[in-house]
Amino acid sequence: MLKDSGIKKEIEQFLNHLKVERGYSQHTVSAYGRDIEQFFSFVDRTKNIHDLDSRLIRSYCYYLIKYKKNSTSARKLSALRSFFRFLLREAKIKNDPLEKIAMPKQGKYIPVFLTVDEVFSLLKAPGDNDTYASRDRAALEILYSTGMRVSELSGLNMDRLELANGMVRVIGKGNRERIVPLGRPAIKALEDYLAEREKLLTARIQKGKAVEGKAVFLNGRRGRLTSRSIQRL
Repeated sequence: MLKDSGIKKEIEQFLNHLKVERGYSQHTVSAYGRDIEQFFSFVDRTKNIHDLDSRLIRSYCYYLIKYKKNSTSARKLSALRSFFRFLLREAKIKNDPLEKIAMPKQGKYIPVFLTVDEVFSLLKAPGDNDTYASRDRAALEILYSTGMRVSELSGLNMDRLELANGMVRVIGKGNRERIVPLGRPAIKALEDYLAEREKLLTARIQKGKAVEGKAVFLNGRRGRLTSRSIQRL
């Protein structure tokens, strides 16, 4: 925990703002608090928020990229950005320390329009008894972990997966390819789904029915899952 200081007071005011004015749950508020306190513990500047500069911010971003998984980095940077914007609106600081910092791609993976509670609820949505639970869970985990477009997920082929290296090759607009890291939960969800996918394809082939062998995500007829179907998950 932070020592009694101006920064601790500002954090408490921000968390109260999230709970009272924004209506965030206690779970979400606590998550924001932990992430913000970890930043100030890292930079070791608990006496004055005006001690912060771009060098300290960059050091923290580098630390997150090097030592934390993508989803964790994204959440922590998102919380920090919200905190500084709150301080700016309240005229507690004159400039946002993050404003001129080129944020790493990992910081964009969490959709900014979802709260922490909403993200976790979404990922838990597919029930274990659902026929397509493993598929839907894997699809949502990949979207959450990588930030890829729904159309890119629909067009994802098996030969683009590199689970041993924790990577996926994505074909985006203009047929441009980029390599995107996968978080551990996404890799685990994919492995579970692919095992089920293999069983379903084998059973269909044995019945002499056509299958789509290239696509990662398949529909009930074992064809490629469309963007519209993914949006309905």
